[in-house]
Amino acid sequence: MKYYVVEWRGPFTYDEVVSEQGWEDNEELYAISHEPPIQENRTLYVGRASKQRIGKRLEYHNAAHSIHETYGDRSICYYLGRVRLRDGKRWSEKRVKDIESAIIYYHNDILHFNIQNTSSYYGRNLSVTQIGAVPPGIGNFTLE
Repeated sequence: MKYYVVEWRGPFTYDEVVSEQGWEDNEELYAISHEPPIQENRTLYVGRASKQRIGKRLEYHNAAHSIHETYGDRSICYYLGRVRLRDGKRWSEKRVKDIESAIIYYHNDILHFNIQNTSSYYGRNLSVTQIGAVPPGIGNFTLE
């Protein structure tokens, strides 16, 4: 069993992420949420930025544009996440891809815009704990 912690921060607007917040070196995951003033908040999409910063990734992101077309600018928020590794563990793109795939697999009933994910969860035993400003509806889970 592999244990991971994802530390989230946010919520941010699109402009905040693209202009300043989405340029951290150690943040690989992001979530896009619909947070209207009256209805229940919910996360619509979880993704990762491979070999680029999140701010750059979102500039050309199809799902982000679709979400904006559907819900408008006012109620869309962004959360940025980084994988915290245990001492001695090294960052790898495969590890982040596994975590992203597991989050999407576990929360597939709420992530309505995660329809283009090309990576799949293949049943690896892992546990993911979410800390910080966790996106709405995203929780801790274990997949065995």
